[in-house]
Amino acid sequence: MVPYDLIDIISRIGREFAAGLNINDDEAIAKLAQQIEPALVLRIVPHRRYRIAELEAYGFKRGYFYKVYRHLIRKEGRMSYVVGRDLLALIEAAPTFADPPLPAGPPRRRGRPRKAAGSEADRALPLNAGVVNTC
Repeated sequence: MVPYDLIDIISRIGREFAAGLNINDDEAIAKLAQQIEPALVLRIVPHRRYRIAELEAYGFKRGYFYKVYRHLIRKEGRMSYVVGRDLLALIEAAPTFADPPLPAGPPRRRGRPRKAAGSEADRALPLNAGVVNTC
């Protein structure tokens, strides 16, 4: 499936090169790519009904819906479909790769906890150990 804005994207890249964009300038190329990237993504219309076979163009597989997200599938007669609004909510709730979780620290030891080894001060007799209170 080809995006409708493909002609505009190609003409914009041509204009940038005609204006003096250098291929070896990585920062300028990255900036241009960030500006063009949203136009390359296929858009999901919120009120449209998408057949499950149609969603392969967006990167969803059939088993994805039939296994985990069965509640998103709606039926009308013999036709099964997913509403675009539900797809957009699913995409928004998906985790990103931007910030991985921080490690929790060193792994905990397995098994029964060991007795804490006390210092010599803990093992010493209290000051009044030999005195018996007779009161």
